[in-house]
Amino acid sequence: MSVVIAASPTTYIWLIAIALFIASIGNPIYQIANQTALIEAADASIRGSVMATRFGLVQTASIVGIAVGGLLTKEYGPFAAYGVLGIGLVLLAMYAIAAGRSTTNPLHGAAYEEATNLASASAANGHPDGATAGAGRQTDDEPKTREPGLHQAKT
Repeated sequence: MSVVIAASPTTYIWLIAIALFIASIGNPIYQIANQTALIEAADASIRGSVMATRFGLVQTASIVGIAVGGLLTKEYGPFAAYGVLGIGLVLLAMYAIAAGRSTTNPLHGAAYEEATNLASASAANGHPDGATAGAGRQTDDEPKTREPGLHQAKT
């Protein structure tokens, strides 16, 4: 959106309004997803500290962003400020893509990742049901257990 706003001449104020409206719809979606992921990833004993830290970081980043945006707008105009923001966001996205994802998904944990990798490896070796010739298979004598997913309660 920032690149659209930066590239728009001042006569296209309606295009700027549409771009800002679309961006304002996406922000709450991101915030809810971010908070939910943090709550589910944090241990219950430190959940309050994690959320307080997140809140402090978000508020600090908002203050710094407003200050930098104000200085850029004062010195170079609003279109230059949006241009810098757009370029910065593109560079940040490129860095995030290059860095890749972490090796362990914090929402599921190492056990989930290990089971997923085992199933992928066994499928590649010709075992369509995810079995690796007895390794890691559950027998009928063992109790059937399952790690709860994101929205399943532990019983």
